[in-house]
Amino acid sequence: MSFYNLPKSTRRLLRFSQCRLFVTSLVIETWPVLTLPLFYLGLGLLDVFSYMPWWLHALTLLVFISAMLFFIRRAFLRLKWPDVRDIMRKLEISSHVAHRPLNNLTDQLFHGTRSDDQKLLWKKHLLRAREQLTQIRLLQPDRSLKQQDPWRLGFLAILVFAAGFYFAGDSRNLRISQALTPPQEMAEIVTPSWKPPLMEMTAWVTPPAYAGGEAQYLHSGPLKSIGGKITLPQDSTLTMHISKTRHFPPRVYVDGTRKDLIFNNEGHYSIDIDFAEARDFDVVMKRFFLKRAHWTVTSVPDQAPQIKLEDKAAEVETQEIEWSYSAVDDYGIAKLDMYITPDASLQSKLDKAPLTPEEKKQYHFPISVPQDPPLRHIAETRTTDMTESVFAGQPVVLSILGEDTGGQVGQSNPFKTVLPMRQFKHPVAKALVEIRQTLAWSNNAAERLNAWTQLRGIATAPDQYRDDITVFLSLTVAHMTLERLVASPYSRMNQKTEDQWLKRLKNVRELLWKTALHIEDGSLAVAARDLRNALEQLAEKMEKGDMTEEEFQKLAAEMQETMARYMQALGEELREKMQNEQNGNQENQQMSQELMDRLAEKMDVGSMFQQWQQMSEGGSKENMQKMIEQMRKFMEQMDPEKLKNAQPFDNKEFENIGDLQKLIEKQQELIEKTQEEKDRQEQKQDQKKDQQQNKQGKQEKKEPQNKKDGDKNKELAKKQGEIRKELGDISKKMDEKLGEVPEPMAEADQFMKQAGDGLEEPDIPTALKSEQEALEALQKGMDQELERLADLLENVMMIGGGGQPQGPQDGERDPLGRQDGDNIDTSDLDLPDEKERTKIQEIIRELRRRSNDYQRPDFEKEYYDRLLERF
Repeated sequence: MSFYNLPKSTRRLLRFSQCRLFVTSLVIETWPVLTLPLFYLGLGLLDVFSYMPWWLHALTLLVFISAMLFFIRRAFLRLKWPDVRDIMRKLEISSHVAHRPLNNLTDQLFHGTRSDDQKLLWKKHLLRAREQLTQIRLLQPDRSLKQQDPWRLGFLAILVFAAGFYFAGDSRNLRISQALTPPQEMAEIVTPSWKPPLMEMTAWVTPPAYAGGEAQYLHSGPLKSIGGKITLPQDSTLTMHISKTRHFPPRVYVDGTRKDLIFNNEGHYSIDIDFAEARDFDVVMKRFFLKRAHWTVTSVPDQAPQIKLEDKAAEVETQEIEWSYSAVDDYGIAKLDMYITPDASLQSKLDKAPLTPEEKKQYHFPISVPQDPPLRHIAETRTTDMTESVFAGQPVVLSILGEDTGGQVGQSNPFKTVLPMRQFKHPVAKALVEIRQTLAWSNNAAERLNAWTQLRGIATAPDQYRDDITVFLSLTVAHMTLERLVASPYSRMNQKTEDQWLKRLKNVRELLWKTALHIEDGSLAVAARDLRNALEQLAEKMEKGDMTEEEFQKLAAEMQETMARYMQALGEELREKMQNEQNGNQENQQMSQELMDRLAEKMDVGSMFQQWQQMSEGGSKENMQKMIEQMRKFMEQMDPEKLKNAQPFDNKEFENIGDLQKLIEKQQELIEKTQEEKDRQEQKQDQKKDQQQNKQGKQEKKEPQNKKDGDKNKELAKKQGEIRKELGDISKKMDEKLGEVPEPMAEADQFMKQAGDGLEEPDIPTALKSEQEALEALQKGMDQELERLADLLENVMMIGGGGQPQGPQDGERDPLGRQDGDNIDTSDLDLPDEKERTKIQEIIRELRRRSNDYQRPDFEKEYYDRLLERF
């Protein structure tokens, strides 16, 4: 039988009839399965079950579930795909076609028959069967829904559901849930009291060190089903600790690949998943073919820092170049470096210039950026002193190279500008700088010889630079060195190498620059320059990290020497300015030179140096880094140019010191006179004893002598009263200025009162002791006033230098005596660095691991939990 011998139209008719019969049978057999749930849900929507007792509701639900299972099973057993032969026979019968044409067309002639007559007869037989196909019609189903549901109960169920859906309103979901949920009483009877423990899991993500973030918890506790999308930095780690898994541990898949769990102990497993690539990861954890956790993790790569150098630069009053920049990074900026490179237009001139190879290269200096924590965005304006550079006044290119915490490197846009030159006002300093420029850029031997001649003329005229011995010696050394380099016809050829000649010429230029600064600004400017260069050299070496311990100790020792020279020059500058202010008006001078010297000694500009020196002596690179930052800020405030422009001191501050000095001198005179009177009276008493022994003239000389002594004592008491009155006037001025009378002044007043009473009694020894105690109190008050004035002068210098007062001012302290607001100094706070924070994270992870170890005793795990609560 070959079904494909039939025409296409007949085959389509057979398939369609076959499908029609199957669909009809499907609807008839599944009609109860479709309508019975609608009827039950309709009853639930009509809230019928709320009026039933719980046992009837439970019985109805069980009957409904049983009926559904029965009808589903019956439909599955009865439902079959119709056979083609049956369909063909039913088509022939329903179409009233005789001789079974469909069956004939599917038959074949027997292979053993080969006569022509038989073949011809078979063809005619098939031809007649094909002619009968036109009578075949579509097969009508022999079954109907009426036979399955004669009472139309299915339509009644649809009607009940529609009515319940309409009347339930907004409470449809609640009524359906109540209808399908077993009553509470039945649940308590059927459900066992013991429940198997749920699997527990603690999962967190640890970002890489360069991201600088803390661990992010994803889940902690019993696990049912969790998941979501997570965005993490590249190289992050997902850690999962799984417990209470019994004998069936879960399975973890990353992008479909199963990962092995680490067995800790019975029922406890862990796994670490590293996201080392920048892409999306699909992390799935399954147990019993069910997904318990599913995360889509996006690993984001670290981007290089974006640095922008503003296309503008300005020259400030100190001839420094001012430039602005901004730097942005996704996780933090670790390092920034400024590079100053000669412009391409300067290259031809630079090739011929007698400069060392190091001078012809680019200048590089680091830009200090905060590292605790690293900043993600920095925008600031800085000033750089490049007046000493040979490129001052020449076109250059500025650029910034930055590195983030992940090691990514970014470079700014190049910016072309002309470096400003230092403008000197003193004619000798200006001439020395011109000679320096000639030696730096001229390749003409005649011009260098002319520069040597000019230098000789300046050195031989000391009256032009105020007969400064330092300048004279510097010019003499520079002249003699330059003579050997340029004056001799064979001076350049006599050098061992060209590099040696260039280095010696560079040393001359540096000496000329220092001398010009000394003439123009004084010794403080030269010391500040040396210290600034030493700071930059030390900072650069420390950032590279390639220093040996010997090199570090050598640089630290050099730094201490340079600091000492700078602080000595700074102290001399402050003392000179203070004395000039006081000595400027000789007619109204308030303080003696002795007091001026004492005040200068109390100006403790070296206290900060001692602190820096202690930090450098320890050999700690962290302390050296802190010292460098502090010294940079201090030098910016105490700039020599700004110190010159500091506001003059208020001479009223010296009045109390001068008056107190005069008062001390008067008290000293009074003590001397009282001592003389005491010695005279003691001598008189000795004479009296001698007279008593000789028994001569006792009564005749007694009264005149007592009267004379009483007048002298009254005179001394009157003098002490005058001094005490002057002390009261001084104390009143201090009270008006400070808001209180200093304690030594009050003590001196009491001692003077006791001295006056002792002189009037008379009790010369007691009075003399009180006078001396009053003098000591006055001297103590003088010391306090000198210290206060020294602090005031330092603050005035700091303000004049662009800084802030070092000591706390009135109204700048909180109730606890601390400075308010932004003036609080936090430099002494010991904050944890990156190594300490990493150690803390390791301790926290170890505590969590031990807390999840269920083999440990309960009291030990509770102790670990209490420790973790603090974090």
